[in-house]
Formats: sequence, C-alpha cells, structure tokens
Amino acid sequence: MSNEPLLPEDHYWPTWREMISAEMRSNKDSFCHREYCTVTDEVLAQKFDAYSCRPSGVPFVLWTTDYVYFSHDYDGMESVQSVPRHPGKFVGRVFEFHKCANHLGG
Repeated sequence: MSNEPLLPEDHYWPTWREMISAEMRSNKDSFCHREYCTVTDEVLAQKFDAYSCRPSGVPFVLWTTDYVYFSHDYDGMESVQSVPRHPGKFVGRVFEFHKCANHLGG
C-alpha cells in the first residue's frame, strides 16, 4: 500500500522540492548549493495538500551556501520562506527585510 495521498484530478498537489525550487529561483540559488536539509529527498518529493487549512507537509529547514529555506504555515496555507544565511553579504543590495520580521506560524 502506498503512502501517496489520493489526488483529486482538479486540485494541484505540490511537493516541497517544487516550492523550494521556486523560492530558490527568486534568490538566484539552486539545489546544487545545498549543504544540509532536515528531511530526506524522498520527503521533499512527496506530494501534499498545501492549501488544506491544516498543515500536511513535513516541516523542514534547508541550508544552502547563502540562504536558509524553511517550511511556513499560516492559517493552513503552507509555503517556503527564506532568509540570507550571512546577511552581511547582502549589504548594499536590495533585500526584502520584511521576510526577516514577519511573524511565523498560524
């Protein structure tokens, strides 16, 4: 028996890897710079309902050379957020400092 959820045809079920990749693109980062992740590649590849009004993805933290990526849940909507790993490297560059100041959690 598979642990994969039954997926309705009309609903998009993302994976953490897809969501992390999108956040990485916005930072001009990639998985080839990954240094450590708190979950396995298999967990990152599992589809889940990110919009179910309750957390359903396995929480994670992933470090790359320049960023820290983490799972974020707000009112049951799951997303990937990131912060610079070494903020001093970004001095003089445009950076969304509000990402560091937002309250995290539901």
